[in-house]
Amino acid sequence: MSDELAALRRDLLVLSTGTQKEPTEIFGKPTLLTAEVAAAYLMVSRTLIFALTKSRELDSVLIGSARRVPRVACDAYVASLMDARRNV
Repeated sequence: MSDELAALRRDLLVLSTGTQKEPTEIFGKPTLLTAEVAAAYLMVSRTLIFALTKSRELDSVLIGSARRVPRVACDAYVASLMDARRNV
């Protein structure tokens, strides 16, 4: 059964993208992350991501009505935490 699902998934990829490659294989790592993905990336809660973006400690962008967190903003936030720790 799992072989059939894998074949179906591969066929859907070919139909939708014209290639058997996964989207991450084509485009690389995503540049913009949803709150859920940013939370998983930083290993924190989604609620904390919302609080950090609201306080502007974590940069985010608005595309239409969708708010996204740039992956580089997550990396910069971690770097700022490390810098603050070093300066204590």
